[in-house]
Amino acid sequence: MLGLHVLDLFMICVYFLLVIGIGTVATRRIKNKEDFFLGGRKFGKLVSIFLSFGVGTSSDTAISASRETFRLGMSGIWVQLLWLFATPFYWIIAPWYRRLRIMTGGDYFQERFHSRLLTGLYVGFGLLWLMFYIAIGMTAIGKTVEIVTNSSVTSQTAVPVIALVIIIYGVLGGLFAAAWTDTLQGILILVLSIILLPAGLAKIQWFSGLHESLPDNMFKIIGSIEHSEYTWYYIIALIVMNLVGVVVQPHIFATGGGSARDEKTARVGLVFGNFLKRFTTIMWGFTGIVALALYGDRVTDPDMIWGYATRQLLGPGFVGLMIACLLAAAMSSADAFMVCGSALFTRNFFEPLFPNRPETLYVLVARIISVIMVFGAVALSLYFNNILSLIKYIWQLPVIFGAVFWSSILWRRITKGAALVTVCYSWLMIVFLPNILPPLDWTSVNSPYVHIFHVLDMMQNSSDSVLMTITYSLDVLVPFLLLILTSLLTQPEEKEKLDYLYAKFHTRVTSDPEEDKKQVMDSLENPDRFDRQKWIKHPDWEMLKPTPTVFFGFIGCFVIAIMVLGFAFLIANLQFP
Repeated sequence: MLGLHVLDLFMICVYFLLVIGIGTVATRRIKNKEDFFLGGRKFGKLVSIFLSFGVGTSSDTAISASRETFRLGMSGIWVQLLWLFATPFYWIIAPWYRRLRIMTGGDYFQERFHSRLLTGLYVGFGLLWLMFYIAIGMTAIGKTVEIVTNSSVTSQTAVPVIALVIIIYGVLGGLFAAAWTDTLQGILILVLSIILLPAGLAKIQWFSGLHESLPDNMFKIIGSIEHSEYTWYYIIALIVMNLVGVVVQPHIFATGGGSARDEKTARVGLVFGNFLKRFTTIMWGFTGIVALALYGDRVTDPDMIWGYATRQLLGPGFVGLMIACLLAAAMSSADAFMVCGSALFTRNFFEPLFPNRPETLYVLVARIISVIMVFGAVALSLYFNNILSLIKYIWQLPVIFGAVFWSSILWRRITKGAALVTVCYSWLMIVFLPNILPPLDWTSVNSPYVHIFHVLDMMQNSSDSVLMTITYSLDVLVPFLLLILTSLLTQPEEKEKLDYLYAKFHTRVTSDPEEDKKQVMDSLENPDRFDRQKWIKHPDWEMLKPTPTVFFGFIGCFVIAIMVLGFAFLIANLQFP
């Protein structure tokens, strides 16, 4: 039946029943849109850690890491490990989302620039990005289920079924359901990260046999231009680009700290949830290396390697557990993404058109949009069938607003006109032109910058790795330069319109809502309250000096990042037993 043993079907059914049950219970907690979108801002440290871990971990993260190491060796883990050295910065930015006291990223751009057009562009970006990311997870699990079941269940069948379950519990319980199920799903994801390795290593005579089966270059963490596109300069470009873009990913305003009980919880949840992912990324990548040694001569599509290894290495019941783990990984991201997308639409598009309506109406609209988003993701998943191409595409999208966010939150001089010019430029260079320009016959990198190089007869002999490095670097650098230059040439924003935003931004969150409002109003009435803490003594700059908690926490996180990378080097070079 369906190419699966009855024990496998039992494991999958139990998982589905559990998450649907959680969604049903969570719906009782939904009384207003803040409950639906942000879980009432009540999540503690454990739930926040697993929420961040689950949101950042989909089925595509495991499968893409293993497919890239299967294809290129251990350097392929950078397809997911690229966030490693961005993670220490989460210690700094997590409290920002809590202090801003907003529901969505659209709220930030509206409060900062008072521009419906700019906010609308962000809503459009957010919905597109979220649906693409949900689609990636669905594509990954659809391919895996197809090969595990010997094509008895195809991607075209698996993806809609997964979508239906996500809709049932996510639409019912909002971010409450997403957070609670992500705690369960986080445990399953940890199982997912190690379940294939013991059986695979035993079959190939453990680490010594693994190294005898593959050439030395397959164990290099930093790739060389001869064997891997993940060279040191390409990795740096990826890290910087994603650090710029991560701050405006649509879900991070809620899951990155906005839904946490307090600032400390926001920090702990975002940082340690993501460090947990960094560890599991290494395990997923190493699974791809083991699978290469075992099945490199039999599997031609790297996207299929996880499913093939599952079918070959796991027995009845464990295959069902693997599918449940992959479902957990896909759904732990998709549930939060659809809630955050519905928040964007409802809060920043529907509510301005129909203000002062009952909270129940806004929650109903959010639930309807959640369903539409998941169906949109299903359509994208069935249309695009290559995991890596989807991932590389959405790497770039957040850069469109990333430069604007980083600059505008720290420097008052950034203007609405400059933000609009910069966003439109990035849309043109990242979204529009790459989809209409004809491919070049000498490279697979279809970037407008590469076309300019071609016209100027430059870099014709450069590798794709070099071209992508330059493209990503320009995607980051040019918007910052354009933003600063245009801001200096345009009229500054009115001080009074910005004061409330920065009063919130600098005021620590307190657990008592009434006291919290009072503290914000005190900051608004006493704008010089934070002058001593400012790094630059100028009214346009809003950078505060780091407290000992911020400074030593950041250093500690950086040390942890180095230790994670050290673990990757250790496991890649272990040659005994």
